[in-house]
Amino acid sequence: MKRVTVLMPLIKTYILELMRLFYWIPLRILIQSIPLSLSYRLAEVAGWLLYTISKKKRERLEKGFKFLFGKGDYHKEIKRTFKNYALNSIEVFLYPLLNREKVMGMVEYEGLENINQAIERGKGVILLHSHFGNEEFLMPAIGYLGGYRVSQVASRWEPARREGFFNRFPNMVRHYAFKMRIGYRETLPVNFIYIDRGLKDAYNVLKNNELLLLAADGREGTIWIEVELLGKKALYSQGPMKFALKTGATVLPVFLVRQENYKHRLIVETPLRLDVKMDIKQDIEVNMHKYVSLLGEYVKRYPCHYTKLFWLDMKYFKDFE
Repeated sequence: MKRVTVLMPLIKTYILELMRLFYWIPLRILIQSIPLSLSYRLAEVAGWLLYTISKKKRERLEKGFKFLFGKGDYHKEIKRTFKNYALNSIEVFLYPLLNREKVMGMVEYEGLENINQAIERGKGVILLHSHFGNEEFLMPAIGYLGGYRVSQVASRWEPARREGFFNRFPNMVRHYAFKMRIGYRETLPVNFIYIDRGLKDAYNVLKNNELLLLAADGREGTIWIEVELLGKKALYSQGPMKFALKTGATVLPVFLVRQENYKHRLIVETPLRLDVKMDIKQDIEVNMHKYVSLLGEYVKRYPCHYTKLFWLDMKYFKDFE
């Protein structure tokens, strides 16, 4: 009995890594070989299966919904969260196959005039987004539009390697998956600015009056501030807003909403009116509150686009365990 107890974590690890390998090899090949509409239907089935077998994730999501919205029946939204997660996951496989024509058939646009007007201002444009919907698909959605030079601030931390003979296979699979994801992402028409190299290139992007995609709720950084999201204390790095204030660039909040026909609707909001009072700490908090208030409106309308955060290891809400 003791031996089984000791082996269980290793067995679980091997099962998870075999699933990861299945995702990146046979599933990837299948998705790339069939029509997009069929891919989405299969993803819906996968989302339903994941919902059915993932008891702990279901329970954590239900706890998260009640934490944000109070008591209620959230089973439909929880199912939608799993469905969107599966749909987002298969879209990664499409990256090398995308072109402008395909992307125009997958995305509807609203508010592009805000980008054009911001470019006319001449100080660069920060497209501020959150881990809402398929936030990664913002890159092809904007990059393939044409006429814009787009950069994305991103991280690329390799998965930690575990010691021991029996961890060789899990280490190999994690490293392979990491390389595949980075490689697929870099096929997109976007210039990546990796934070391990610093932000000098990001400043140059704005200096050249180009577009910079920047996550407001990234988990990078060391200094965190509390901002209320739907009445709950959310933790944000001060970095993105500090960067925006320092550069004087136009800040446009952007959101990607998946519709019932699987298409994305890219919404470019009007510029965030930044208050600058010369107290940088206060300015960061005040302006982050403005952005998070807007984000909260989208979360209320499309909760299943955001609640995936509750099953991630990264801590977003101060009082949620």
